[in-house]
Amino acid sequence: VMIALDEAAKEGKIKNGDIVVLTSFGAGLTYGTIVLKW
Repeated sequence: VMIALDEAAKEGKIKNGDIVVLTSFGAGLTYGTIVLKW
């Protein structure tokens, strides 16, 4: 997730003031989600 976020920021796909939703899934039905204002 963090590598994808870094690449998106470097490519200009994320700009100041954008709302970013990050979701990640793991083993055993473990998951996490966060909403960020960039």
